[in-house]
This record gives sequence, structure tokens and C-alpha cells, in this order.
Amino acid sequence: MLDGSALSLGENAEVRLNDSLRSNSVSSFLDILEGAFCFNSGKAEKPAAPPTINTPFAILSLRGTEVFGCRFEKSYGIFVSSGEVDVRNDAGMITLKAGHGTSLAARNIPPTRPEVWSDAKVQRARTLAGE
Repeated sequence: MLDGSALSLGENAEVRLNDSLRSNSVSSFLDILEGAFCFNSGKAEKPAAPPTINTPFAILSLRGTEVFGCRFEKSYGIFVSSGEVDVRNDAGMITLKAGHGTSLAARNIPPTRPEVWSDAKVQRARTLAGE
């Protein structure tokens, strides 16, 4: 992207980029409608308010981040490679730090506690996200 950030998408992923990309709005700039993704803020200038990504299971607030999201079996996994991400849905919120992930079953079920993901699980997420 023009600001140095990068977005990778997995097979059959569907996303919607919002107008906030052009207007520097603090609202969600990216809606993940379906599939796996990887977002890396790279050397993008840090905004006053953290940008957010809306997924089918939660809203992600990003801070200097590389984050992956994809479906694993019966849940949706979010993993943070660098930075921090607040994962919030209708049932709760957690903060993921680098090296940690969570699983989401639905918008009305809280995210699981942050946990360290194995190298194999991280590699699988990267592959699903088109990395």
C-alpha cells in the first residue's frame, strides 16, 4: 500500500477496503468478509488512534502490527507476529502481544485467553493467509 503497509490474502478471501483509507478516518479501514489474511503495518506512520480491521468474529485494533487471521477447523484464529492487537467482540476483549494467538467461535462468544502458538500452527496460518 502507499503508506508502506502490506495486505496478503489467502485463497478465496473476500475483503472490502473502506473510504477511511483515503480520509485518514479512525474507523475500520478493512473488512475481512471471508477467508484468511495477513496485515503488516510495516513502516507506516502511526496514526493518532489505532486503525481497526473488522472480521466476522471480532474487531482488531492494531498497534505497530503484523497480524494473521484465518479459519482453523471450527474456529477463527488470530495471531500477532509483532506489535499488539486488541481483539474485541460482543462478549469480551483480550490483548494479544507478539507470539500469541486466540480462537474465536462467534461474535457472541468471548475470545479464548491469549496463548503461544506452535511454529507449525504459525506456519499454517501464514500459508493460509497467502504468505
